[in-house]
Amino acid sequence: MVSRALLNGWPLAPGFSKSTPVISGALVNTVMGGLICNNVLPTSGSKTRFKGRRAYPFGVFPPAFVQPTFCPFWTGGTFGQREVAAAQDITITKAALVYNGRPVPVTYNGARTFTIPAGVAEFRCDPVFPSNFGASQFLGRTFLEYRHMFDLVTGQSAPYCDYSTDFNQSWRAAPGDLPDDIDSTGPMAASGSLDALNIFFPSMMLGPLIGSFASLVFLFDSIGRQQNDTGGLGRAGGGYMKRAAYAEGIPFMTAAVGGRTAEQTANSPKLLSLLEAGRFTDLHMGLGTNELAGSRDLSLIMSDNRALWASARRGGIRTITQSNIQPRVTDNTYKCTDLANQSPVAGFEAGGRRDQFNAALAAERGVNGGPDVIFPFSSYCADASNPSLWRVPAFNATLTADVVAGATNIQTSAAPDPLDNLVFEPGNASNVDIGGQGGPRVASVSGAASPFTVSFVPSTSNPWNNTADGALGTPGKAHLSGSAVKASIGTDGTHAATAAHVAAATDLRAIYRGLSADKPNRYMIASSRHVMAGDWGTGSAAFTTNNDVAKWDGGTATVSSKYHYRRVKVRTSAWGVPLTEAMHLFDNSAMSIYGVRPSKFAITIQRAEYRDMSDNLVEVCKFKGAASYTLQPLIYDFIWHDPLVGTLQPDTDYWLDLYDNSPDGSAFPVMLTRYLAGECSTTGNSDLSLTTPNKTQVFTPIGGMFGPSCFIAKGCPAGRAVALLIGTSIADYTTDGVPFINDRGVSGFIQKGLNANSQGARIDVFSAARFSTNMSTVYQDNLGDGQAGVNGPTRSLVTHLKAIFGALGQSKPPFNVVVSEHGRNDVNRGFAAMKIVATAMYNAIRQAWPGIPIAQTTTPPSTNFGGAPSNNTAWTTEADQTADANNGTTGSWADWTAWVLAGGDGLINVPIDSAAPIRNGTKWKEQAFSATFMDAAAQSLDLRTATVRLSAQAPVGATLVFEPGTANTGSSGLDFQRSYNVLTTAANANGGFDTTLRPASRSPSFADFTKSGGPTYQLQFGHAAGATVKLSLTNDGIHPNQMAQALMAAQVTAAKPSIASLAAAYEAAA
Repeated sequence: MVSRALLNGWPLAPGFSKSTPVISGALVNTVMGGLICNNVLPTSGSKTRFKGRRAYPFGVFPPAFVQPTFCPFWTGGTFGQREVAAAQDITITKAALVYNGRPVPVTYNGARTFTIPAGVAEFRCDPVFPSNFGASQFLGRTFLEYRHMFDLVTGQSAPYCDYSTDFNQSWRAAPGDLPDDIDSTGPMAASGSLDALNIFFPSMMLGPLIGSFASLVFLFDSIGRQQNDTGGLGRAGGGYMKRAAYAEGIPFMTAAVGGRTAEQTANSPKLLSLLEAGRFTDLHMGLGTNELAGSRDLSLIMSDNRALWASARRGGIRTITQSNIQPRVTDNTYKCTDLANQSPVAGFEAGGRRDQFNAALAAERGVNGGPDVIFPFSSYCADASNPSLWRVPAFNATLTADVVAGATNIQTSAAPDPLDNLVFEPGNASNVDIGGQGGPRVASVSGAASPFTVSFVPSTSNPWNNTADGALGTPGKAHLSGSAVKASIGTDGTHAATAAHVAAATDLRAIYRGLSADKPNRYMIASSRHVMAGDWGTGSAAFTTNNDVAKWDGGTATVSSKYHYRRVKVRTSAWGVPLTEAMHLFDNSAMSIYGVRPSKFAITIQRAEYRDMSDNLVEVCKFKGAASYTLQPLIYDFIWHDPLVGTLQPDTDYWLDLYDNSPDGSAFPVMLTRYLAGECSTTGNSDLSLTTPNKTQVFTPIGGMFGPSCFIAKGCPAGRAVALLIGTSIADYTTDGVPFINDRGVSGFIQKGLNANSQGARIDVFSAARFSTNMSTVYQDNLGDGQAGVNGPTRSLVTHLKAIFGALGQSKPPFNVVVSEHGRNDVNRGFAAMKIVATAMYNAIRQAWPGIPIAQTTTPPSTNFGGAPSNNTAWTTEADQTADANNGTTGSWADWTAWVLAGGDGLINVPIDSAAPIRNGTKWKEQAFSATFMDAAAQSLDLRTATVRLSAQAPVGATLVFEPGTANTGSSGLDFQRSYNVLTTAANANGGFDTTLRPASRSPSFADFTKSGGPTYQLQFGHAAGATVKLSLTNDGIHPNQMAQALMAAQVTAAKPSIASLAAAYEAAA
């Protein structure tokens, strides 16, 4: 095996520098409109300079980076010209890429000026990353513009593509007429005597695509060159294959030229080397009309095709689509406007070579590497009764006014169909007129009766340069009123007209969609353990504020916390099959009260690795092939690590060990600490990735740790429900302490309810819920603008998640239902305003992920929040609870509850009355439980080692209130130390029940350590034997405690069948 160097983790070919990555099978064409040259353009007198710009649109699969790639050869339509290398080396004087309004130099080995050798099949420039343009990523359906100029010596030439691209501006001229404006943006400067021609440009933009994607290559003759269809690269013409691929957003490259045959293509080694290098994932061929009109033996033609199929399979081509061959008749003055005057050329008559080839092609489908799909292009062209002839459109009329050559509209006695190709005076040898290639195409028709006005000018415009599209052809001659005008679908007897291409493209789209369709191997959320970061950790133990606005700026610099180690337990989804291509997300942003905020500081992932529960190494994570990766600040930077090579077992625990570092005094996104058994973290002033960190230390003082925020994999059973959760502190895990997180690492009533092993399969959840957020943070960008202390950008949760999940290159996200708990932090708006923001939120979700079903839970009561109930009964009675106006029987809380349960004006697919079992009217439901202390309990009793004996058995997860209504209950307000959650109960041999307690705290609980300012695991007051113990469902009047969450989770579980049904329907929809 040849040893290879690396650039950003990508392997290099032997002898190449680190500026020229070669990734066989990993780099594919990433843009729509790639072209192999089909002609050669020489200098002309003093016109020796070539300059231009060309836009390359990304499809729906944006790449991680791009490398402009030249193919300095051209293919002709004869065997002698089947593949011709450039006549000499070509030196590019200067080149640049423009994206996000910013030009970036194109280099090779770091040099602006570079020479492309004439004999190579491909020449890859240095990689260019989105960050070079100030962007966090390339976005799907956007334009990457390439600009360059080069000079040739008089008499020299360069390959080029001689047909229209519609995303192109280029010339051949004298050097003085084409000044250097390569590093500019917008239209290029040119003056003097100019030849406006296509010139030599990159054939592809190579790069790595992530997720389930496709990249097509077309091997065609003049049919794929765009002959007789309108010009362009799929947007408004170019042939049915390009139209279909462009519409579906699939990258493609075309190798097509008039006269091309399978024999020529099978003997084109440079072209085949691209096919075999894995530069494409799928192939569509349409060769045949030229050889079938010739004399080559049919068995040899089939042998040529088999050679091409074999070459494609060697390159890893997944799907081969092959078009059968359309009719071919002798061209004459009638231009296929009737059947009587059509005569098939030799070999295309009924039962002739064409029919034999089409039959042989069909027989090869799925056999020995042959085509996977036979596309019946002939059916869009041929007459149904006589398939050896061209179908004749119905339009037959006369002109009702004189027509001049070049007219953009005409008057006719009957109305043609849109896109009909018109023929003037068919059969009139002296004045028959199709206006050039294909004839004028009908853009629109107006008028209710004769005369009808037919326009050839469409109302569309070019999205690259915002210029209006020109006429779709015009008459080439003058014609008098009364002259005949008809339509043709085969104007020259060989090439299909636009109407056939459009109809074929419409059906072909479904086939292309299947190339990258989200099958059961689509990436899906594969664990419920992870949550989106919702706070900032700092490099300072002294920085304890909970103000996420202030913490974003960082803390006091301390070298003791520059390096971080975090061990996270990951329970994989219970899919019943191994998980493949698993990936974790690392996101340098966090959810805040103003939406998502990018970190102000960089953070470097030094190493990440998966281990089994015995601490054996499973696999080391790679990041674009490298072992480490730096997430950049202020640009919402994120990365999915490279898909794991090995598989992970379903419903199994793994460790993810993460080593990272950040600058002194920085802040970084954190998941609020909730350590499970065996999880740990360490910080230090030395590089922990080079040492063995202390895996027994379970706490660090920096307020949380950076870590993975989402886990995905392939293997999810088709149609299985997977959820995205949005909401507030009621839905995030902050009310569900560590002792009550289940063995799957799931916390929170929605997560537990969906992930329950009842009412159908477990539903895994990715949680983006975060305390103190409201509905506006879900959909409103720039919410933090002008807010005190917010000196960085903010964007909505939907915008952020759309970017993150869009990077997977899937047509659907890795979830199929959205569950919202939002409501509590919007109640004070008043119901009218609340309904407006709720509607905007739901609409934003469905705009981001069309058709996604939405479930919405109801909101718990809010009573006496911010102050203790009278006489400190601590929500153990209903009589002592009061609600403000917004949360009363006629307030916005009651109106919101009713609106949700009624389906939210049709916006909510699944209403879930999760609050039903915990409310009574507007109050927290009073619980009947009552007990007494059977032994005295001393103040400061250590609850980590001691138990209390109660006269009755309390429910696990319940919040116990000691001596409610007395001074021994505890202090008021948000001091939660006055109540305690039941962890375990067991009967005591002497009567009563030994009860293990943990302090009830909305702040994250910690498993087995003490945090200054947090739970102390000590009784705050002493209690005498016989003292009263009661139970409540909330610790603060607004958040449900663990017992309440269990009751609410049951409501969510009951809704699982409805959620699963809607998720399956969403998966089945296109």
